[in-house]
Amino acid sequence: MRIGIDYHVLHHEWQGSGIRRYIEGLYRAVLKVPSHHEWVFLVEDPTRVPQDWPGRPEWQDLGTTSRVARLGWQINRCIRKNQLDCCHMQFVAPLFQTCKEVVSVHDILFDTHPQFFPRSAPFTLAPLIRRSAHRASLILTISEYSKRMLMERWGISEERICLTPCAIDPTIFNPGDLSQSRKLVKETYDVEDYILSVGRIEPRKNHQSLVRSYADLKTRGKSLPKLVFVGGKDFGYRELAALIQEKGLEKDVVFLHSVSDVMLPHLYRAALVMAYPSFAEGFGIPPLEAMACGCPVITSGTTALPEVVGDSGWLIDPEKWPTISEALLMAIQDPSGRQERIRKGLVQATQYSWERSAKALLEAYDRLD
Repeated sequence: MRIGIDYHVLHHEWQGSGIRRYIEGLYRAVLKVPSHHEWVFLVEDPTRVPQDWPGRPEWQDLGTTSRVARLGWQINRCIRKNQLDCCHMQFVAPLFQTCKEVVSVHDILFDTHPQFFPRSAPFTLAPLIRRSAHRASLILTISEYSKRMLMERWGISEERICLTPCAIDPTIFNPGDLSQSRKLVKETYDVEDYILSVGRIEPRKNHQSLVRSYADLKTRGKSLPKLVFVGGKDFGYRELAALIQEKGLEKDVVFLHSVSDVMLPHLYRAALVMAYPSFAEGFGIPPLEAMACGCPVITSGTTALPEVVGDSGWLIDPEKWPTISEALLMAIQDPSGRQERIRKGLVQATQYSWERSAKALLEAYDRLD
């Protein structure tokens, strides 16, 4: 088959960055495997395409940067022009179907946890994605949890779902040289042996509960390292900043809103623990990155997070912030328990690879052929 991949997010630096990394990781692995399929990537600017992709795929101009135009008619023009047999879309398929469709639906949290999304989502986002999923020949999703929700809530049959979990690049996210990372982080950000939290500042990530638990331990006279947040400001930042001020933690909390891909692994390695008490996730990349770097993880025992972390982390109840306090205490006061979780985390991280996901995808494409 000639298979097109909607890769309009290639040059989107912030919006769609998670989808961009998913497509890149998955298809770089796919293109390394000999296959009779032909690959055509549909992008907004073919002149800016990286030259190091394996397999020499074709790159075609979408002819627009408008979502309405892309989904309304430009994708279908590309399908006809390039004689595509199948097209892989991200969440939403074109208005009209002109070939076999594969749709990535990473999660349906807007349906299962609507309180964390704009009020308009059930009337705009959900119907478009649901329609695309029901029409598609194949649906790709990233966790057993998301797969189960697609089946239970939307009635999607299991045989139409292909599990292609997220992964990380082990050449980037690995234990590395711990002393070098500690030195670099200290020189760059003036922090050491800190509690780390990675993820954009929004209510679903539950940063407020982390701050409340941190403040609780301070009130109880516990000696704590600094709390470092890595992530862009979103619609929950003002409330979080106000809570930090209310608790008198301005000198204890550090915000790093812009961290390079080069520095992020160093921040994981040098951290005492990574806390990720999110209310809901379709996967959970930061815990996976942290484990791969040898950083123990505190995360929620809900949605897809226990699946990603396994028994290597401290699982908490995101609805009860005192459970975060107790997990932080264990991470700080129990060195042997911390080392055991680091060891298990390194093993758990190896369960996810782009090569494994690529194999599953190729087998699914072969069934569609």
